[in-house]
Amino acid sequence: MNPVRVVRAKTATDLWRKTVRWHLASPSVDHISPIASNLNDVVLRCDGILDYDFDLAEIWLTGQRWTMLIRDYLDPQETADFIRRCRVLYNGRGSNGSLTEMAFRRNPRRAKRHKWGNCLIGVVYRGAADSHIVPTLTFYSRVSYNAYIMGLDLAIGHVLARQIAEGSGTEIAFQWNLNVLSLHPFKSIPYIYTQPDLSAELEQAASRFPDSVLATPTWAEILKWQSRIVGYEESGKTLDEEKYGPLRRVRRRYQEWQRGEFLLSIKAEELTFEKLEGFKV
Repeated sequence: MNPVRVVRAKTATDLWRKTVRWHLASPSVDHISPIASNLNDVVLRCDGILDYDFDLAEIWLTGQRWTMLIRDYLDPQETADFIRRCRVLYNGRGSNGSLTEMAFRRNPRRAKRHKWGNCLIGVVYRGAADSHIVPTLTFYSRVSYNAYIMGLDLAIGHVLARQIAEGSGTEIAFQWNLNVLSLHPFKSIPYIYTQPDLSAELEQAASRFPDSVLATPTWAEILKWQSRIVGYEESGKTLDEEKYGPLRRVRRRYQEWQRGEFLLSIKAEELTFEKLEGFKV
């Protein structure tokens, strides 16, 4: 049985940055494939999720992807009811030690999406702002994709916490229990490119690959895909010739990045549940 791996941080901002870099640097992983570097039984913890300096542009995604995610996983009425219950507990009006929960919306299983089930499964809240029981939001997940959609999954927790706290200023801790933390070797490239330390590390590793001391199992897979993407660009392979949709999207964003055409900045603090039709607390 795998030991539980725990990553701790002060804020959600620190947790996001630390978890990506920890995964990249891990000398061994539980499973490796051309499209996944997996670490099993991972727990992520931070003292506060209200402080989350995340930008969708970091992972080359637009606001439309946020809207798609919350509509996939949040039922408007269930989410509103959950937030109301959490506010009762947060403000100390519930029974001492009470906690409440919400299941994330079940997605239909399709051949290409949600084939194996939901990524996000459920969320639990406990604690009060003026109690010895620390206000805490806990996520339970089948899997999340590090250096990619994990940033948006964290943003769901961040927006839920903002709704619960209603600007009171008292932090809400966050814990995330993950069966699998997965890092997709080419879908993670956008984040790596937008981080000066990681892009420099990628450049150094690429110049020395395959003998680079930086080539941990995860870096090695990223380097293979990075080499492939650059090779396609240098050989003149067009996007129309790229049959693999996810790679075509990354290549399109890569070309835009090379031209200096950066996506609109959308910070986590700007994200809301406004596009969740029927949502009202």
